Amino acid sequence: MRATRRTDERIPSQRTTPAREPARAAGVPLGALELQRLIGNRATGEVLRGGPAPATAAPVVQRVLGPDDDPQQLMTDRYWREKHKTELLKAGPSGSGKAKKGAKAVSPEKAADQTLTDLKTDSKFWNDKGRKPKGGNKRRAEDVAAEVGQALLAEIAKRAADGDTGRLKVFRAMTPEEATAILAWAPIRPAVEAKIAAGTTMEQLRADYGDDSFVVPVKNHLGDVGQVGNYFADAGAAAGNKMLEFTIKPGAAELLFSPDYMAPAASGKGATRNLVAMGERSGQPYKTSSGNEGVLPGYIGMKPEQHGDFSLSLGDNNATQLLFQLFLEGVRDVSAEHGGQ
Repeated sequence: MRATRRTDERIPSQRTTPAREPARAAGVPLGALELQRLIGNRATGEVLRGGPAPATAAPVVQRVLGPDDDPQQLMTDRYWREKHKTELLKAGPSGSGKAKKGAKAVSPEKAADQTLTDLKTDSKFWNDKGRKPKGGNKRRAEDVAAEVGQALLAEIAKRAADGDTGRLKVFRAMTPEEATAILAWAPIRPAVEAKIAAGTTMEQLRADYGDDSFVVPVKNHLGDVGQVGNYFADAGAAAGNKMLEFTIKPGAAELLFSPDYMAPAASGKGATRNLVAMGERSGQPYKTSSGNEGVLPGYIGMKPEQHGDFSLSLGDNNATQLLFQLFLEGVRDVSAEHGGQ
């Protein structure tokens, strides 16, 4: 996804003024309020209480989003850096790296910050053979239609029942033809999902619908509203293109970024690198996608971007498209809200 910003134009709906940082409360360690805002009160409380490290590695994505959390934070490098920092602090000294013999002792927070700095500046990080994309890791649409999709829908329902209320929204600017096809597909989404939840196969779905028309026809890259909105206002709207909003179900926002469904591109220094490092540390490694476009069939890709932190990458294959539609609660045309028609 390439976006070119015009420096002589401001788009009120897309330009936001950064919120003022809250005053530091008495007795609260530096950085705690920032962690509260980014990862939620419950997770921050666990860090500040300094409880014992768990006996086994915790899942990479385990916390549910509550009513006070903004799921849009998940579309930022900063969120995943702070989440990684929280995991390091929970793990204690071994998680942040042991100090060298004779070195001056540092606080756990400074040790975690140094680990994250070392991670970001490691010029050989993506050279590791284990982090290279492997074609054999891809999944088929047949896999997604059967056991993968059924398990995903059950987990989303469980998380929603447990109180995950966050609804992540992602966007894509596209041709009128692609938008028309997606909006025409939308009414059959619940029926297709019900079939997968009950147990079905790709062969049966094709028999039911005659072809692959039950798969959402969205492709390539989706981003947050600022990233896509600026691109659309600068170029897309004038060309008659459309901008659609895709709402991720409650219970599915953080699950989307788990190793079971996400494949970060083997490139970048932000979210992709932090996710891969967290996965390795927890014993739940991520499969990586192509460094150029972030594509691995059967997984949602994550691709670093020049304008905006990263995009979600679907490529143009029905395995990933079918997986993505199982995360969806709905889709709507928001072109008029962003300067289009």
